[in-house]
Amino acid sequence: MITPEYCLLMARYNRRQNAGLFKSLESMTDADLREDRGAFFGSIFRTVNHLLWGDTLWISRFDGGEGPAQTDLTKTDTTDGAKTLAEWSMERFRTDARYVTWAKRITHLDLTGDLTCFQARSRAISASHARYVSLRCSIIKPIIVAKCMRCSAPQVRLSTRLIFPLCQPPCNRSSPLWL
Repeated sequence: MITPEYCLLMARYNRRQNAGLFKSLESMTDADLREDRGAFFGSIFRTVNHLLWGDTLWISRFDGGEGPAQTDLTKTDTTDGAKTLAEWSMERFRTDARYVTWAKRITHLDLTGDLTCFQARSRAISASHARYVSLRCSIIKPIIVAKCMRCSAPQVRLSTRLIFPLCQPPCNRSSPLWL
């Protein structure tokens, strides 16, 4: 059973992880952030923009506040929200604060019943509120920032499969080695 205490714990955890992510991002050059690395969203910056877009969408469903201007994935690019790292940081801070504020106010009763939201093309879906909260908390991925043992370049890992190695030649590591 999802509890208000669990919601607050996860909101604070998410905020702490995002603060760690920002520290890593601000240590990188703008060129490194925007370099296409062949990942699903291309660059690290486009990936963190997409994560922020998704978090904003979910919190708007939970707290009834403002969400992304466009939620139809067929009509929007979810990776171009913030134009600069400073803008991203400000929006990330606001979104994390919304999660913590929401979690501080939620009650056991709030976690009962259904939550209805709209997916792409305005298709309504309903499920228990606790199920949505559980789903949202389960997609929070730990952010691991490590260093390559060969060249000491940072390695930003948003999950076990989404890794952004920042090694530069001559390192050309053939297998992942992290400290």
